[in-house]
Amino acid sequence: MEKPARLAALIPPPRLNLTRYHGVFASNSKLRPFITNPKRKNARSSKKQNHSFRMSWAERLKRVFNIDIEVCNKCGGKVKIIACIKDPLIIDKVLTHLGLNEEIIPPVFQLPEAQGPPSECFSS
Repeated sequence: MEKPARLAALIPPPRLNLTRYHGVFASNSKLRPFITNPKRKNARSSKKQNHSFRMSWAERLKRVFNIDIEVCNKCGGKVKIIACIKDPLIIDKVLTHLGLNEEIIPPVFQLPEAQGPPSECFSS
């Protein structure tokens, strides 16, 4: 019975921070804003700023997959995004109207046909 008690003593209490900071990295240090973000000139003015920064999905595509959809493929000019179409039926209508070949564009929204398990699994 001694081993479970020893193991239970190693489990930290709930809602306890396991990382402790001291010195300039402590949460109440006056120098912490200058150390953690050296670009800040004044720590007090940074508290007034709104730190919520949202990336658009176009910026995320560019950052993660290196796909820049805001540049025209033909002329290299800036493209304005006017809509984001997610409904498969509308996407199909738009592609049909534009006359794009269905063989070139794979059906993204179709699931593969269901298959049963291999027959080797049931042979004894």
